[in-house]
Amino acid sequence: MYQQVPMVEIDGMYLVQTRAILRYIASKYNLYGKDLKEQALIDMYVEGMRDLYDIIMLQPLCLPQDRKETLRVIAERANQRFLPVYEKALKDPGKNYLVGNQLSWADILLLEFILMVEECKPGILSAFPKLQIIPSIDTAVSSKLESASSPGFRNSFSLAVKESHQWMIKLLKKQRKYLTLKKACMLSTRVLY
Repeated sequence: MYQQVPMVEIDGMYLVQTRAILRYIASKYNLYGKDLKEQALIDMYVEGMRDLYDIIMLQPLCLPQDRKETLRVIAERANQRFLPVYEKALKDPGKNYLVGNQLSWADILLLEFILMVEECKPGILSAFPKLQIIPSIDTAVSSKLESASSPGFRNSFSLAVKESHQWMIKLLKKQRKYLTLKKACMLSTRVLY
């Protein structure tokens, strides 16, 4: 459509634009809330993460003399504007998800967001105990993937996502790197270049 990547072929369609792809996959696999209100909240959190995510993604491209200042700005904004929002969303006892009572794509992107911020400023999560949620998100993702073999899910999709998820966990444990949901989904479908 726009002669660009990522382009994903899924369900007989060619989808472009990362968030369109993610939103479609999230809707298809019940990661996009139970109603319109939850979807709006999920979108709000996802777009909020994008604001800082864009700065983080540009950071490696900055001039060497600007790197320290860029990292300072990222840490400051994360500490003052972004992390408190997500900490507050998870403040209720027993609440493990940003929206509702089940895993959403906002939670999965929050995992990526946390890892990126932590990579820019190690230890930044010490003031945000609720955001130290990698184990609970990992458990929820694993549970979601286990249910992916039920009727209505493509077994090939399920297997590819499970393999991608296992690879992601190895990276998390060994290198503190990450494979995003969008990359896992693209690995599990046919990506066209």
